[in-house]
Amino acid sequence: MIDFNHLADAINRHENSTKFPYGCEHRVHGHLVGYSVEVARQKCIELCERAYKTWDGKGDFFAHLNKYYAADKQWHVDVEKIYDSRAKILPVVQKAITNHS
Repeated sequence: MIDFNHLADAINRHENSTKFPYGCEHRVHGHLVGYSVEVARQKCIELCERAYKTWDGKGDFFAHLNKYYAADKQWHVDVEKIYDSRAKILPVVQKAITNHS
């Protein structure tokens, strides 16, 4: 199962843009502009959820998401690495916090 909040975090970290948070942009009078961080995050999560609903469960979900999100063919590989590294670290951090309390 995909954690869409963690996925949005991974995408935002990969995009690394203050002008276009989460890689979200739109056109206003012919110019590309970014959304606010809050709106961009919501749009990112909605797009990821939409991609998940259309994924047939075969192959790599991140490769499928790439079709919705980016033209760069390496994008999904990088985002998946960030997502996986956070997924592996988070339980360890949560356990350490619990043990420390």
